[in-house]
Amino acid sequence: MTLTIELPDSLDTALQVQARAKGISAASLARQVLEQALTPATIAASTPELPILHLGAVGDLHRRDIYSDVG
Repeated sequence: MTLTIELPDSLDTALQVQARAKGISAASLARQVLEQALTPATIAASTPELPILHLGAVGDLHRRDIYSDVG
């Protein structure tokens, strides 16, 4: 799969300079940066979890326990 991303000139220049310093292509450097940023651990860490509320032992709840219209 090929993806094309338009970069501002300043970012493109910085990417080219760093890629040349590492002796790789700009596409390879961009791929490395994206792979590091989007690892499964990073994605999982950024996914919020639902809070767990420990309210003590409640047991089974019935409608009569919640609503006052039930006799």
